Amino acid sequence: MNLTITNDGSVEDSQGKVLFFGLERFIEQIVKGSNCFICGAGPEDVVFNDEHVIPDWLLRRFQLQSRTLTIPNETSTKYQHLKVPCCEGCNSKLGETFESPLREMFQLGYAGFTETVRQKGTSFLFEWLALIFLKMHLKDKQTRMFRDLRMGDSKIADMYDWEELHHVHCLCRRFYTGLQADETVAGSLLVLPAKTAPHIENFDFIDLHLSQTMLLRVDDIAVIATLNDHGAGGTVLKERLRQIGGPLSPLQIRELVASLAYVNLNLYPRPQFKTEFDQLTGQGCITGEKPYYFNLPAFDTEMYGNLLYRMCEDLLSSHLSEKSIADIRSGKWTFLTNADGTFAHDNFDLEAE
Repeated sequence: MNLTITNDGSVEDSQGKVLFFGLERFIEQIVKGSNCFICGAGPEDVVFNDEHVIPDWLLRRFQLQSRTLTIPNETSTKYQHLKVPCCEGCNSKLGETFESPLREMFQLGYAGFTETVRQKGTSFLFEWLALIFLKMHLKDKQTRMFRDLRMGDSKIADMYDWEELHHVHCLCRRFYTGLQADETVAGSLLVLPAKTAPHIENFDFIDLHLSQTMLLRVDDIAVIATLNDHGAGGTVLKERLRQIGGPLSPLQIRELVASLAYVNLNLYPRPQFKTEFDQLTGQGCITGEKPYYFNLPAFDTEMYGNLLYRMCEDLLSSHLSEKSIADIRSGKWTFLTNADGTFAHDNFDLEAE
């Protein structure tokens, strides 16, 4: 297969298909432009049918269209307004590749879902999460940082380091490009049982830009991922995860989100990723460092405590005492286990470590 490397570092096949967007082209056409975020086609060339950030089947299943979520400028927006530019062909392919199979998988419940993931492999699920994460931040190029125009017209996306999201873009296009990805590109991925009850919402979503950590909870299935930590978070939390002795409450799940995010924010050195091509075969592969050794600084209880409180604030009782809030912020509290280290089944109580 003949490959062409363009001046901006992009790689195209003999038919002009973009197998790899150079960073400059990614920023100009996808981030700043209105091209399809999968194939790169412009709206003047093909028919567009913009893609929902949160899949439409989830919006309909949980009646989320008119519900709101908090975005990085600390305001709220409706789920139904979250869309990114996508051509009709890529939109259909996304549905066939990811949305239809995953809709069926989530209907199987935790046991059936995890068994299907074991059969299909984790990369399918991981790349779907990467896709949602990328879409969530691409839509921020359309949203002003300040709703008050007197404060300027800058967009939320203007504050992002798009080089950090370039790797995510490469990953979530694999279904289109056909590139290989070795095991070194995998981040941390947790699939956990979630507690269900009449007073517990059946859907939860969290997206943390700086730590590239996200949560998607659907009924009794909680999926947490960090996209660019080379699996470091899962390694650090291994013993913690072994303490889980049953379905997790929303607070316990949020605690694990905070823990994964904390690890990734403090990793040193940062994992590095690249895409390489063989000119003879035309094959490309996304790779990471192998092996990857990381360090973590001394545990910063204040940083972790504030992150934990931020993750759980909307779930905590409004009558929580100032002392309890201070204790959570101290970084020495856990929802996951009791004081003796056993799994906290009665997980709405705050137990000191």
